[in-house]
Amino acid sequence: MKGQMMNRTTLVTLGILLTALAFSCGKKGTEPQGPPVPTIVDGPRALDVRTTSAQIVWKTDVISNSVVYYGTQSATYTDSVVDALQDTLHSVNLTNLQSNTTYYYAVASANESGKTQSGEHQFTTAMSFSDLVEAGWDAYEKGQIAQAAAYFREVIRKNHFWADGYNGLGWCLASSVLDSLDAAAENFSSAIYYGPDLAEAYAGRGFVYLAQKRYGMAIEDFSECLKKQPDFVFSHNPSITSKDVHLGLAECYYFRQQFSLAQQEVDILEPDNGLSPDDSSTWKVDGTSYSSYEAALLAWIEKLKSVVS
Repeated sequence: MKGQMMNRTTLVTLGILLTALAFSCGKKGTEPQGPPVPTIVDGPRALDVRTTSAQIVWKTDVISNSVVYYGTQSATYTDSVVDALQDTLHSVNLTNLQSNTTYYYAVASANESGKTQSGEHQFTTAMSFSDLVEAGWDAYEKGQIAQAAAYFREVIRKNHFWADGYNGLGWCLASSVLDSLDAAAENFSSAIYYGPDLAEAYAGRGFVYLAQKRYGMAIEDFSECLKKQPDFVFSHNPSITSKDVHLGLAECYYFRQQFSLAQQEVDILEPDNGLSPDDSSTWKVDGTSYSSYEAALLAWIEKLKSVVS
């Protein structure tokens, strides 16, 4: 009898333990589980990059928020944009950016379970109009003529009335690299049309006309250049000055057989040339004597080309 009671007590105790264990396990199994930590499965990418804005997009495998960290130095993110909206498709707009500037960025997405962050990426904002003009002249000054011409064409495309765009393209086309004199003359003409006081365009077109032996038209342009800017200096090539313009005039007058006017230009450039049409003893240059005044005058013009240029 006593043994039966002990067995019954043991069974009851065991039953209580099993019930408690079952309840405990069942309770743990029904606890709610949080979502997995997000993973970036696509991107990030910079889209619709403009002069002062860009759109950053990426995708995660589970819904989460959106954060973009960015700055103008690698691994140094001075700004950020946070979008608390939970989604798997993420799109963040960056605004008030600097034009023609490289930005470095990383994106992050987080939910209640944790956060994921991308590696570093970069994009460069588009050039503003003033950036294009500056880049065109900078390339021209560095001798990158084809690149400069491309910039100036884009300037003209963006602003059809911008005289300096035509002026820049004219100087590029007139260079020995591109050597497109007709196109250069057309662009200088457009520059003068939209900027009638642009002395550089008159000088440029004058040199083109001189190269094309259109001496009368060259004289008109050179004279207009000096009228607008007597001490002319080409701001993007300081070696081209009013002396070159006077020399161009001397050459034009000479080939039009306006020798006295050519002599006036030579006198401006070299007042002590000593050349006189009525004195054959003066018809010499650097010790070489010439049989005519005209030949001596031309020799002076050729000498001045090497000196002025």
